[in-house]
Amino acid sequence: MSDVRCRISDVRSQAGNEHGTKSLLNDTSPITLREKLYLLAIGYYRSGDFSRSRDYIERCLEVEPEWRQAQTLKTAIEDRIVKDGVIGVGIAVTAVGIVAGIAAALVRRG
Repeated sequence: MSDVRCRISDVRSQAGNEHGTKSLLNDTSPITLREKLYLLAIGYYRSGDFSRSRDYIERCLEVEPEWRQAQTLKTAIEDRIVKDGVIGVGIAVTAVGIVAGIAAALVRRG
């Protein structure tokens, strides 16, 4: 069990490192490709790189389409991407409103 924990720790620590990610995927350790892809997706998710996390979880689901854990993670990733997108739109709308308010104030003065 401790060997598995060590490998999981290795995978998570390499998730933000492109060279480490490539070497991990080429590694012939007992952890299956499906698990490596899943753990990389988790690592990128936790680091806030949701786009890369989604790429890895989609690759994982290509290997094992019915894996519930991976399906659940994919849903969480997509929810987070949507949430971040909505926040981004809200910020943009607020900025446009502020600019419009300033422009209206300047027009009234002039």
